[in-house]
Amino acid sequence: MPISTAIEACVPSGKVCRIAAKVSGVCQNKGCWMTLTAPELKQEVRVKFKDYAFFMPKNAMGGKVDIEGVLTEREMSQDEAQHYADDAAKAGEAPRKVTGPVKAYQIMATGADLSLVK
Repeated sequence: MPISTAIEACVPSGKVCRIAAKVSGVCQNKGCWMTLTAPELKQEVRVKFKDYAFFMPKNAMGGKVDIEGVLTEREMSQDEAQHYADDAAKAGEAPRKVTGPVKAYQIMATGADLSLVK
């Protein structure tokens, strides 16, 4: 399902859902997280991998992915949000300064099907 549908259906219930989206960013250190984008959202959705069981290739940005996992809304500390902003800058984004806690959607993924066809 698209991210916006998943937010309405899965966040309140805490159930596992499967989401199709475009990869907008990948950790350039290890591939241990990625971000997804959807035209209807004004923010990205962060994907982490349960128990660090798998990683994404660093060149996955722009690819399409189906992610299965639990989608939640959470508040990241300023330090955690700055860490992710610094990693994103390594991938070519403009460096940005985080000035406080950030509310964000996150998927704790248990599986992923990635297509690098852009």
